[in-house]
Amino acid sequence: MSRSGQIKADGSLFIRKAGLGGLKDRLVNGKQFGEPRRNSWKQRMLLEGIGALDIYWYITHNDEFVDCPRAIENKLLSKHLDICGRLPKWNNEI
Repeated sequence: MSRSGQIKADGSLFIRKAGLGGLKDRLVNGKQFGEPRRNSWKQRMLLEGIGALDIYWYITHNDEFVDCPRAIENKLLSKHLDICGRLPKWNNEI
């Protein structure tokens, strides 16, 4: 799981911008398994025999919703931990 926003020290919500930034940038250029995801995910998928990834994109901030992406990510990870007794395979912390 990943997110693209958090609560700032002053209590306001920081949301990454679209385009060069935001969740897309984090998925493409962010690091996981020690290198950029655009490389590490391909390698990990080959290693684990995974043919495709399902990516679910939740809207947390628009005219209708103003939710903190970090809080939503933590809730989803906690829910997975409660149901499965472990974090998702590619997530090592909440």
